Amino acid sequence: NFSTIVAAIEEGRSIFANSRKVILYLFSSSVIEVAAIIGSIFLGLPLPLTAAQILWINLIHDIMPSLALTFEPKDPNLLREKPRRVEAGLMSGQMRSTIIMLNTIVPAVLLFTLWFFYRRSADLPLAQSAVFALLTLCVLFGVFSLRSLTTPIWKMNPFSNPYLFGSVLFGITALLSARYLPPLSRFLGLR
Repeated sequence: NFSTIVAAIEEGRSIFANSRKVILYLFSSSVIEVAAIIGSIFLGLPLPLTAAQILWINLIHDIMPSLALTFEPKDPNLLREKPRRVEAGLMSGQMRSTIIMLNTIVPAVLLFTLWFFYRRSADLPLAQSAVFALLTLCVLFGVFSLRSLTTPIWKMNPFSNPYLFGSVLFGITALLSARYLPPLSRFLGLR
């Protein structure tokens, strides 16, 4: 039946598109952390995050939104796209340019935040706490811009993927818990 073939192609394209979004999200958030650490070393600044803070971001703030991206609804124009070449990889040119843009702007803002708070207060845990909160919020809200690689964020319904919305709310709750629950904030070295 030809309608089955069309439905299978559409489902395959949807799975491939959502896989790309998850890879872009995880890769860019990890490279942002690495770029901020390397940048701090080159600039002679203290490390922007502790190992526990990096693990917390990777476990709590990366996993839930990336899983929620897999439930992103199908793009209505999915079947209008040209077929992919067989030799085309998972990373497109648009994805590479997005990663380069994210990995220059966000680490620069994180390093400026570290420099500003550390210079002003000479309190490294305070400066790292500011970087931790800023990076977490950038990662959590940045996932909304990766929901579609073709449609601008302002043209999408923010509630069309309730799992994504819920994962961001969970991430914000985890950030507030990490900051305001004394045992957790001591473990993460937050102020």
